[in-house]
Amino acid sequence: MDQKYEALHKRVQAVLVPALDRAGYTVVTDIQTDESRKTGDPTVRLVIRDESAGFIMRFVVEDLLNLPEEELDKQLMGFVKIWLTDSTAYRNASLKDGRFLDFDRMRENIFIRLQDPDLCPDLMVRCPFRRVMDDEMIAVYRIAMNDQNSSNLVSVTVDHKLMKRWNISEEELWAQALKNLKGEEPRLLLCDALIADRNLHNERLNLLPGCRRLQTGTMYVLMCGAGVCNGAREVLNPALMEKIGVMMDGDYYILPSSIHEVMITSVRGRPEGVRDLKRNLREVNETMVSPRDLLSYKVFRYDRWKKCILRAD
Repeated sequence: MDQKYEALHKRVQAVLVPALDRAGYTVVTDIQTDESRKTGDPTVRLVIRDESAGFIMRFVVEDLLNLPEEELDKQLMGFVKIWLTDSTAYRNASLKDGRFLDFDRMRENIFIRLQDPDLCPDLMVRCPFRRVMDDEMIAVYRIAMNDQNSSNLVSVTVDHKLMKRWNISEEELWAQALKNLKGEEPRLLLCDALIADRNLHNERLNLLPGCRRLQTGTMYVLMCGAGVCNGAREVLNPALMEKIGVMMDGDYYILPSSIHEVMITSVRGRPEGVRDLKRNLREVNETMVSPRDLLSYKVFRYDRWKKCILRAD
């Protein structure tokens, strides 16, 4: 395997790096391996960093390890094309026209990423944040620099330096992020249907239109309408949480496994209680979620009558 990694690294340096250099980007590349999961091999990613602008993009590259050189070079040039396409907005905004430094011009691009402060305490030092979900989670702020439907979403964390340049308060940032959140079209999918049909834009799978009754004892997945990127933030939409409570006809559990999506199930029909749900959540985290996408091991409960999310364990 080490020889395959070395061969890939050499082609990256021979093909991808010079191509980006000709386009005006001086980049640093790295090939990283995520922790191994029980269900399969480690995830191998090519990481490209433009250190002059802070831009980073990651590509999953396991399939490249066994390709002949000619085909590998074609794939790498495909990555170059994606980089040049998706990085344009960020590079223009941050280095040329100053749009990145103008809050009014970027406000509609602000979104929330939900994080567990116990797993990423450094965020609370370098970034503005708001405690949410019974003060057990934090909402940090990011700026989408390209279409959020893209599988290679380009986004930048809002840190204290940028807040100072924008000259706004956290309250203003929170209000804008919530406004943007309420304008999204979330998706609530039956977990089994999602596994069987990964077409996230299949309108037949979304259970939210029509506010139909949801089954007890069944697991559902909540995510952004834009796709899989940072979809766990949908739990911060009060009207949506209340609507799901009506559809559940009662309280429900929230299992925030991934930053991209959360699992939801009715309290009724779960006689095993929170202990078994925590065990299920841990199993999902250890077998299905990449470490870089891991959100939390905590279980929450939506109280329909109090209209709030509470820690369940």
